[in-house]
Amino acid sequence: MKKRFITAAIILCMLMSSTGVFAQGTSPYKDVEGSWAEEAITDLTNRGILGGRGNGLFVPKGEVTRAEFTTIMTKMFGLNVPASPVSFTDVPANYWGKSGIDAVVAAGYMSGLSSTTFGPNKPMTREMAMTAIMATTSHSDLIREGVSKNTGYTDDSKISSWSRGFVYAAKQLGVLEGYPDGSFHPQGTLTRAETAMLFYRLNNPDEKPAPPVTEKPKPPENLAITEAKNGHVSLEWTKVSGAKKYAVYRISNGKEKLLNFTTDTHYTDTTNLDDGPQYYVKTVDGNNTYSEASNMVNTPSLNDREQGYEHDFGYSQKIKSQILSAQPGQVISTSGLVGSRIPQVEANRKDNDDTLIFSDSPEYITHPGIQYKTPVNGKARLYYYCINHILYSNVFPDNLRYGVFIKNTSDDDVKVNIKRANLGGTDQGYESWRWLQVGAEVTYDLLDGDNLNINMRLDPGETRLISPTHFYTPVTYNNIIHGVYDLETNGEAEVYFVALGEKYNDIEDPEKEIDKLPLLEPDVHDRGTYTGTKRSVDLYVDKMQALTLADGKFDPTLQGKDKMLDKDAKLSGNYGLEYNIHVKAGRKMRVIMLAQGGSYQGPIWTSKSGTFMAPKSPIKPFTQGVYIDEINAGEDMTIRWIPPASTYLPVEFVFVEV
Repeated sequence: MKKRFITAAIILCMLMSSTGVFAQGTSPYKDVEGSWAEEAITDLTNRGILGGRGNGLFVPKGEVTRAEFTTIMTKMFGLNVPASPVSFTDVPANYWGKSGIDAVVAAGYMSGLSSTTFGPNKPMTREMAMTAIMATTSHSDLIREGVSKNTGYTDDSKISSWSRGFVYAAKQLGVLEGYPDGSFHPQGTLTRAETAMLFYRLNNPDEKPAPPVTEKPKPPENLAITEAKNGHVSLEWTKVSGAKKYAVYRISNGKEKLLNFTTDTHYTDTTNLDDGPQYYVKTVDGNNTYSEASNMVNTPSLNDREQGYEHDFGYSQKIKSQILSAQPGQVISTSGLVGSRIPQVEANRKDNDDTLIFSDSPEYITHPGIQYKTPVNGKARLYYYCINHILYSNVFPDNLRYGVFIKNTSDDDVKVNIKRANLGGTDQGYESWRWLQVGAEVTYDLLDGDNLNINMRLDPGETRLISPTHFYTPVTYNNIIHGVYDLETNGEAEVYFVALGEKYNDIEDPEKEIDKLPLLEPDVHDRGTYTGTKRSVDLYVDKMQALTLADGKFDPTLQGKDKMLDKDAKLSGNYGLEYNIHVKAGRKMRVIMLAQGGSYQGPIWTSKSGTFMAPKSPIKPFTQGVYIDEINAGEDMTIRWIPPASTYLPVEFVFVEV
């Protein structure tokens, strides 16, 4: 495929700040006359690249869909429609934009939202557009380099990992600059006028960019609840200079709603207040431009103000009735239940001395190499996770072969006993958006005990592959590889986590040439060698209390070393650490689990009910929980839990007296 070059002089209009405008001409549309993008829209329309929306209108501020963008790319670049079209379930054979979608996907410039769906009617975002445009260039090395680099934008953390390399490359080449405040707004929707200007300037690099982008006003600060009783919630915030008005929003039962506008710095909500709503506020300036959201405030249920201590947590009779009738693993509504306000139970924690080896950096594998290597001697858990982002021949996806190797680094024979292997991804088709399911399923198997008893002997200096499934069943682009091995050695060895491409010219025999592979640079994710694979947590409960896990505050984070860089490392979330929670109850209690960090899905084991998925599908934070089990007065119960890969943390186990 012949690549099209974008020079540093071409600065994308949609993201630039400049004062230049285009000369006006005779427009085919009534709604673009005098527009800053009139010349671009007129030119591309006359060339048959753009079209209107009917009734003589172009709708310059309208959203551009993914299908529309592919059609424009196909016409602009003269792409060929493949003989074997791509099959997406949401793109029927008679769909108006199918040929454009087929052409762009076949060229490798865009991909589906999953392996089966394209999302043709979803809006095109700025990061999607930048990825597609940069994919037409010959800067693959710079794109790969940028996957683990900071782009330099103030909202760098909001840029999706799959787009980061492309945005970084564009920034380095001077292709784009961003908003006046230094932000990129990666998820901002691309307008039809911006799209017209983008493609127009590909062939007209000397044209001036768009008018300046209006800087967003500052969001309100110090939003707080001043009163919440008698069926109302009163809010107050700090005045913002230049604000014309403020927009007040409420989230209740997982649904977001704009309540009203006010010119004051306070507001009282009096409707539908029995579910513990959340609130935030936005500033609106004289140009009708909205700021980002303020801080969010949470309100416990208002129906329980007279129920003693329970009122402070939002524990209502409605929640209680659900708990009493629930079965282990069942999702319950917990709107209003404020886990962070529930007193923490006193617990004794102790870790074992086994080694946890964690390999998740770089998380997005962009080229072959060693993701992590470390010495091992004795009992160890090998825990790895990554997503295939290997490209060959500039931008075409490659399959990833992922291998875990062990090398005898001693002068004597070393025996290795592999006690278990739990694997996810590969041929199961786990695209990156299914991360919760991958982690939940692999962790489920971990709770069932050892499943292998494989012994091998290594001669001094010998290297062996211990993960044949992931090595010989390559995973496709943007899909996940996740695995856990428990093993024990009787001497000194070294473990290698290795990523190899199929089409790259890799080493021929990794078991003999493994040290010839490059060491991959880490990204923001964790990797390291830590002490502790199991944590015992002993506690006594006889009233409503909470046990917070994997937060790094109440529950300590595992500390260790990145052996490749010889520097301290910490394992945020304690992924792979098995919690054995021993509970003794002074009275009859029921246990529920709240997701505190975001969407959650994972398994659990109790000595009463065995292993079950809790929950079977992801739960939402603040509004949903999952029922775990019941403990009678005077009884002991053990709960086993492992933080599933890629799920949001922390979680809270709440013990409720019933």
